[in-house]
Amino acid sequence: MENNISRKRGKRLSILGILLLFFILIFIEIFLQGSKRLSIPFILDSTISHLLFNIVFVLIVIIVFVLSRNLIKLYLERKKGILGSHFKTQLMLFFIGFSIIPTILMFIFASDLISRNIETWFTSPIDEVMSNSKIIGEAIYKRIEEDSYKFSEILLSEIKKRGLYLPVNRLEFQEFLKERMALYKLDFINCYINEQEIVSLANANLPLIEWIDIPEDLIKNVMKEGRRRWINELGKGELIRCGVSTDLEGVGKLTIFTGIYLEEGYSNPLKKISSSVLRYQQMKLYKDPTRTSYLLILLFVASLLIFSASWLGIHLAKTITTPVEKLAKATEEISKGNLEIEVEPPSSGELKLLTESFNRMVKELKENQEILFQKTKELENRAQFIETVLANVPAGVITIDEKGLLSSANSASLKMLNLPHNVVGKEFREVFGSAPYEDIKNYIDKTFRGRYKISEKEVIIQMDGKTFTFAVNITPFTDTSGNFLGVIMVLEDLTQFVMMQKIAAWREIAQRVAHEIKNPLTPIQLSAERILKNIEKKEKPDKEIIEEGAKTILRETATIKTLVSEFSKFARMPSAQFSQVNIIELIKSVSSLYKESFKDVEFILEFDPDTPEEISADPDQMKRALINIIENAIEAMNGNGKIWIATHFKKEVSRLTIEIADNGPGIPISDRDKLFLPYFSTKKKGRGLGLTIVNEIIAEHKGYLHIEDNKPTGTKFFIELPV
Repeated sequence: MENNISRKRGKRLSILGILLLFFILIFIEIFLQGSKRLSIPFILDSTISHLLFNIVFVLIVIIVFVLSRNLIKLYLERKKGILGSHFKTQLMLFFIGFSIIPTILMFIFASDLISRNIETWFTSPIDEVMSNSKIIGEAIYKRIEEDSYKFSEILLSEIKKRGLYLPVNRLEFQEFLKERMALYKLDFINCYINEQEIVSLANANLPLIEWIDIPEDLIKNVMKEGRRRWINELGKGELIRCGVSTDLEGVGKLTIFTGIYLEEGYSNPLKKISSSVLRYQQMKLYKDPTRTSYLLILLFVASLLIFSASWLGIHLAKTITTPVEKLAKATEEISKGNLEIEVEPPSSGELKLLTESFNRMVKELKENQEILFQKTKELENRAQFIETVLANVPAGVITIDEKGLLSSANSASLKMLNLPHNVVGKEFREVFGSAPYEDIKNYIDKTFRGRYKISEKEVIIQMDGKTFTFAVNITPFTDTSGNFLGVIMVLEDLTQFVMMQKIAAWREIAQRVAHEIKNPLTPIQLSAERILKNIEKKEKPDKEIIEEGAKTILRETATIKTLVSEFSKFARMPSAQFSQVNIIELIKSVSSLYKESFKDVEFILEFDPDTPEEISADPDQMKRALINIIENAIEAMNGNGKIWIATHFKKEVSRLTIEIADNGPGIPISDRDKLFLPYFSTKKKGRGLGLTIVNEIIAEHKGYLHIEDNKPTGTKFFIELPV
């Protein structure tokens, strides 16, 4: 009810203000039309001018007061942080600007138009006469100045060319200047070397009593700038002096001034022309008061319009911002969590629809808040569960965001890698930058660059004088849109497992070595017992029996010696000697060794065109590894079949893969885990060291060796090497 009353009151005030402005403008128009059509005497009347000035001044003061009062009020509201003050300020500034800017533009345009019209009032042929007279006078001075410059430059050129400035030619120099002075009809010549005057000539008819020497500053300026002029009064006339300067090699600056004297008969008319022009311009000064009076009238009307429009704009701004302020206050309450608020809508208009929509939105927010609260509680419980699981699992879990910063690390990972608790938030290259963690850093870096998963990589780390073995799994993870979010690394401590595996392996090795040694010991023992019995029973021993037993002992002893030699060779395998190797040529040379010897074996070579020309490797050891795998394949196929050798290069991870496949019987799955253990062999006469040595060679090259089935039959060996 109160809103409707205030709205009606505002409409009445607006109508009254518009009517008052209309009547004032009509009165001004009638008054001006009745004032002898704005004649100049009327305009220049001091009473009218003062009255207009005072009215305009009062209007401007009122405008400034009203605007300042409202703007200061808005500023204080904004400073206190009252809701809606920012919107009210913008709206009020818009209305004020919308009223002031067009009025000011209109005033500028109209004042310019008035000024142009007043200018036309005072134009006459005298303006042209005065202007042309002034131009003629200036042209005379300019012509004399140009002639003087020209003569100075001619003299300077001749003096420099003939060397007249030299002390030995001083008399000839003076005579030369006198001749040129008469020839060019000059009244004055001055010559300087640097700042020292060497020759000075003047017309005897000049009033030399009032003579003024050339100032030193002028000489310096000519030497610096190259040319200058100087006009000074001399007697009843004027002396125009122009100087030019040039460089003399080994001497300095040569400067010459030439002067032409304007006698009274020439200079006085020129002075009178300038004086007449000046007096005429002074006579035109009365046009400025006229212009000022017209501008005062225009300023009065403009001020009245600005005042009315500003008042109306402020009133409209308040009318619009009141319901908006209510919405702003309600919004603040909502931001504080109060969703029980409801805004009373206006009686009509778009703001009513806005308020009703706002109330519906608040109701929906309240319903959504209850749903969100339940979801948040579920997420908190789930997050707490995940944190509890991570804190208690034995595996180490580290997450790294897309920027390479550690976002989380459970206690198991910190304990495994002996890391401090403040690593979260640091860059992974900084955390794993030291030597023990180099392999981990490289694997993470490859995952970041290649966006591929790294599975079950074995990493050996030396910490506190101890050796630890970890299984590393690194997986990139993305959001639902496929955008990369980072990686998650899972660490598993394999130290005890590897130790137990080694113990079991060596136990199996010991059993096999014992078995291998026991086999030749039995015939040795039997041969020795047979020889001994033969010696004890007969007076003369049987030479054949003794010789046969001795050969058996020697043969089996050689078998034991071979076994020991192979074992020693495996235990003392030499370190790799790295150099740049053409891997394709190496593969071709190895395969060519077998093409002639095994004609029933077909070798198929396929090389990736992106394969690097050279890689860092030990050529002898790599050759040994390839030979061992190829010989195993040939033996498995009984010397009849196909062998495929191919290369694959992954640029994104800089890894070269050598694939060697055969179509033999293949290797049972149960034997694959033991295939690289020492003294394990699937062949009857095998010693079980070949693939173990191959695995050691590839490991020393920081590579990886693994086996897969070849379809439909056979085995594939994959050698992965870093490039």
